[in-house]
Amino acid sequence: MKITRHPIKTIDLLPEFHREECERLDEYVQSARERTSSLTLLHDFVAKNVYLAGSVVAPDSLEVARALRLSAQALGAVFALRLDPMPEAYVLGEGPPVRYADPIDPSIPNIFIWRTAFDLALIARQTAPLGYLCRVTKDTFRGSSLRGYTDEAYRFMELRQRAWADPGFGWEPLLTWCEAYMVRAVEISEPEGAESARRLDIPYYAAMRKVGERDGAGLEAALAEAVTQHKKYWSAKAVRRQEKVGFVSLPLLGLAALAWDRGLRFHVDSDYLPWSWVTGDLFRTASADPKQ
Repeated sequence: MKITRHPIKTIDLLPEFHREECERLDEYVQSARERTSSLTLLHDFVAKNVYLAGSVVAPDSLEVARALRLSAQALGAVFALRLDPMPEAYVLGEGPPVRYADPIDPSIPNIFIWRTAFDLALIARQTAPLGYLCRVTKDTFRGSSLRGYTDEAYRFMELRQRAWADPGFGWEPLLTWCEAYMVRAVEISEPEGAESARRLDIPYYAAMRKVGERDGAGLEAALAEAVTQHKKYWSAKAVRRQEKVGFVSLPLLGLAALAWDRGLRFHVDSDYLPWSWVTGDLFRTASADPKQ
């Protein structure tokens, strides 16, 4: 049975919005190739709109594939350019690799950008950005404008890094710790945070465990449940139903893409998990197009 997307009030406006954002993309790509301060702007102001609106109106389009790839590259660069040594040249878009003269402003990288970059890099099969993202430590965030994060927050980042490095991470003690932490978060958080942990985080780590255990059948069931909970969360309130970030689940897509690339076979029929994104077919089609 298909898990359909929750109703979107502005759905009739999305095709034109998607077209306009696609037309603006090249301008932002050029700006991001010229200055590091524009890397997050490329994703936040344009590319994100292309792939999120596109997930509804044209999920298998070359424009969506390009926006996902550019987003992974741009946000990956935010961290690559904080590492020592920083890369001499960095691939961003279709032109020659960029040689940035200066590192990224240390106030820009934060844990939320890292999570989005990691999910996008898994989905778009961007191994170079993934390599940089997996070298990030909590020290990389020194100078970040985001305040108030504890050391525990970075353990979730470390778990994702280990999942990328080790196909058999299912028995990783850190996974057990993260699962227990989220259960506790439901008990002690205010209602909004508790709901997010219960419907988004706990199902994600349940699916992650099945990836680490290389259990395809178990992963299929866990993903179906996680997508169901994603729908319940993003459809619970009118304001959430209009948030584009809820149109798909980037964390679940990244996890499913990782599992698929490691040989696990499963299928979940849902608008929240465009299947060509999971299998990577979207990006193989884009690679075959000379304009991409």
